[in-house]
Formats: sequence, C-alpha cells, structure tokens
Amino acid sequence: MKRGNQWLKWLLFPPTWVIVLVSIPSFVWMTVELIRPDDGRWTAYVSYALAAYSFVLICVRTHAIVRAFRNGFANVKWIQKALNTSFARRYQQDRIFRAECAVGIGLVINLLYTALNVFHAVWYRSLWSAALGGYYLLLALLRFMLASYALRHPAGSNLRAEWRRCLWCGFVLLPMNVALAVVVGLVTRSGHGFVYPGVLVYVMALYAFYALTMAIVNLVRYSRSFSPVITATKMITLISAMVSMLALETGLLTQFGTADQQEFNRIMTAATGGVVCAMVLVMAVHTIRISARHIRKDD
Repeated sequence: MKRGNQWLKWLLFPPTWVIVLVSIPSFVWMTVELIRPDDGRWTAYVSYALAAYSFVLICVRTHAIVRAFRNGFANVKWIQKALNTSFARRYQQDRIFRAECAVGIGLVINLLYTALNVFHAVWYRSLWSAALGGYYLLLALLRFMLASYALRHPAGSNLRAEWRRCLWCGFVLLPMNVALAVVVGLVTRSGHGFVYPGVLVYVMALYAFYALTMAIVNLVRYSRSFSPVITATKMITLISAMVSMLALETGLLTQFGTADQQEFNRIMTAATGGVVCAMVLVMAVHTIRISARHIRKDD
C-alpha cells in the first residue's frame, strides 16, 4: 500500500524535467494528429491520453508556477502596494475567506451565463439554450444560497443553520440534474455539442483540466472542514468542473470529428453525460441524507 502511494505521488508530482520531457512532445504529437486527415488511428488516442496527462501535471503545478511568477515581480512598487492591502493580506492568510471569494466570483459568472442563455433561448426559441439557462440559473441559485450565508455568518458558527442550507442545496441539485440531463439528451440526439472556434478549444481544454484538478484538490482539502457550507461550495465547484469537461468533450468531438463518426459521438456523449448526471444525483442524495441526519441529531 505504501509503495502504491509513493508511485501515485511520483506520477502526480514528478520532477520538473519529467514534466517538460512529457508535456512538450505530447502536445506536439497531439497537434500533428489533429491536423492529419486520417481518423481512427490508435496513435491519435495515445497522443490524446499523453496530452491529458500533461495537462494534469501542469494543473497540479499551477499554484507553484503562479507563486514563482508573483515572487519574480515582488519588487515592483505597485504590486507591493496591492499585496500590502488588508484585503490581499486576508486573502493570503485566511483560506475560509478565499473560499468565500471563490463562491462570489462563481456566482457572478453563473449569472452572466444565465442571462446570455435566457436571452438566446427567448430570441431564437432554442430549447438547447433554455436547458442551459435552467442549469446555470439553478447553479447560480446554489451559489447565492451559500454566498449569502457565508457573507453574513462566520464559518462554523452555527452548524445547524449550515446543515439546513446544505439540505436545501441538495434539493436544488435534483432539478439542476434534470436540466443537465436534458442538455445531454439534446446533444446526444443532434450529435453536435459546444463549438469553440480556432485555438479557443485548446484554451478551454486547459481551463477544463485545471478546473477539474483544482476542484478535486480543494474538495479533498476541505472535506473535513468544520463548516458544512464551505464543503458544499467545493462540491458545487466540482460539479461545475465536471460539466466543463463534458462541454469540452462535446466540443472536441464536434470540431475534430467527421461526418461518419456521428454514432461514435453520440455514444461517447451519452456515456460521459450519463456518468456526470449519475455523479450529480449521488451527490444530491448524499447531501440530503447527511444534512437531514445532522439536523435530526441536533433536535
């Protein structure tokens, strides 16, 4: 068991020279495979797997890269002033405050996505946009419920109230999962998904892998937090990251697939979408069950 953990640690946190040695050739190889006209080669799938592994390695090291980048500019005058503000010092030292800020930022982004999809659904009478708008609206509602509580109460000060808030979040996850299932069904039926023009697909790939990696890391880090609300925010972030990965998959299949791969695209989208929906359902039921148990215990 100990030896297995050492191997896993080495695979996720190898030396820098290993990351460079794996990442650069895998990205070049994947690019060559993508621009070649032939499809269905086993070498393409190997290049995709290596590129995905390289993305994970880079995402895990992102925090260290950002810290090194910031330290390199630590002597810049205006950066020193910005880092010496009370907000910056609290953000660096208080991890609960960082989690609360992340909830607020996610809420603003979700509201923008909701407004965009609702406008598109009404203007173009698009069921696809309506389902996406419903998903982002419920996701924004979840984050609003958590952010509104976190801003008004210190984390962990009233566990009973926090478990009640988590209970409602679990109930909101159920209709949100229905909206997500509708999106997956529409994508599976049409055979087309999200479209990312040009090099934006690579940017979205990097973001999706980074978001998923950091969501898993933060969920594990805060899984034993004394604040159920903070743990719930990390669970919501993980759900959002999984949906981003699903969107990335449909975008890659749409952009790089061919006309004779429609059935394959449908199978892959249905399989991945089914797994994501099943995981969201499990999270919803688990949240409701755990929250109700703690509430009954406090009665």
